[in-house]
Amino acid sequence: MVEGDGLENRYPELSGSWVRIPPSPPARKWLFILIPMMFAGVFFFFYRFYHNDMEALAGFSASYKEFDKAISDFSVSVFSSGLEGESNTDDLEQKVDEALIGLETKAGARISSLTKNDAEIMSITREIGDLSGKELDILKNYRRAVAGKNADLNRLIKEHGDLTSKRQTAYARLVGLKD
Repeated sequence: MVEGDGLENRYPELSGSWVRIPPSPPARKWLFILIPMMFAGVFFFFYRFYHNDMEALAGFSASYKEFDKAISDFSVSVFSSGLEGESNTDDLEQKVDEALIGLETKAGARISSLTKNDAEIMSITREIGDLSGKELDILKNYRRAVAGKNADLNRLIKEHGDLTSKRQTAYARLVGLKD
């Protein structure tokens, strides 16, 4: 309850007495500002998730291409072990190890459910990371087998080819799911 000069002008019949002021209607201009801001907030909230998903997938693709080039260079060096120096092969092995760490890190990224086929994409990226690690292990075993004059070289070459093929097929499936 309020009493004052402003009330006398609005309610002249009730001047001088205590008056109950009716509630003012809601400020409509605030609604015109508040509702679009809420929609924008919701939009940008979900857009951030989608944008982070696309960045994660782009980062994984870049890491995969880096690993693919590094493992290719390393495998050429290992399979032609007599043609290149041992130090070059060691450098390539270190490079492929670093590329594998980057690939496995990116493979562990979580994708939100806003992305189509999110569960399958995460499964395939982990599969690619696992296959890449196994492929590198096979190359390292082959390198040790050549140095030790082990007779299992043909089996290791076949396993390497199979793992390379599986890794490349898995990446092709991933690219097909992203599109």
